[in-house]
Amino acid sequence: MTDIFISYSHKDEKWKDALQRQLQVLQLHADFKVWDDRQIEMGDGWLKEIESAIAVAKVAILLVSPDFLISEFVCRQEIPKFLARRSEDGLRVIPLVVEPCPWRAVGWLASMQGATKDNEPLARHRWDSYELKSELSDVALKVFDQLKSAREEEVQSLEAEKQALAVGQQRLVDVKAQQQLRQQKEQVERERLQQEKEVARRKQEEQDHLSAQQHLEDEREGSAETAENWRRCESADLQRKKRLVGAYVLLVLFVGVVAWLSPYLIGLFVR
Repeated sequence: MTDIFISYSHKDEKWKDALQRQLQVLQLHADFKVWDDRQIEMGDGWLKEIESAIAVAKVAILLVSPDFLISEFVCRQEIPKFLARRSEDGLRVIPLVVEPCPWRAVGWLASMQGATKDNEPLARHRWDSYELKSELSDVALKVFDQLKSAREEEVQSLEAEKQALAVGQQRLVDVKAQQQLRQQKEQVERERLQQEKEVARRKQEEQDHLSAQQHLEDEREGSAETAENWRRCESADLQRKKRLVGAYVLLVLFVGVVAWLSPYLIGLFVR
């Protein structure tokens, strides 16, 4: 993990080493890692290592000098990435003018606040002087403040993410609880409807059973009534036959009597 990225021209290496001595205090006592391209191990892909360090740095210190501003690699590879991360991720880019140069003519640089007052170059101090060391120490402290702020913002961001995650999880729990409650209500409703259907089915069966019994009773009553009517008809027919037989007997007897009496009656009329 890289916290401080030092961008410089190799022709300004002495300035980089002087600043490194001050920044090492932060690395040793404040747990901030300082990175420059001299840390690339033998055999490693140097461009990939530089790009990886730029991608994770929290502070980028630019040692501005004429050699720095005319470095093709710095201008084409490093500066665009610094500016992109500054715009997108809030990377803190700190110019530190080490040698007099027309930095005001550089558009992206002219609008930035440097590490020294009015971006005055460090070279105005005698090399290895108290004033130079004091100014480098001040730069290290300013970087320290920037890193502390970045770390606090990172912690706040993590806390905000945790809170958002907790809220999201709680909402998920609430949604699941609501879903379970809705499912339970739906299940209860289904069971109620099923019970109502079962009750209605049983009532219908009872009604059908009663209707069948009533129909059977009606059939039985109808059969009994039919039998009674039939018996009555037979009895009436028998009586009619008896009357006919009685009338026939009477007629026969009458004819017999008439036949028996006819000779006497004829004799009476003839006399």
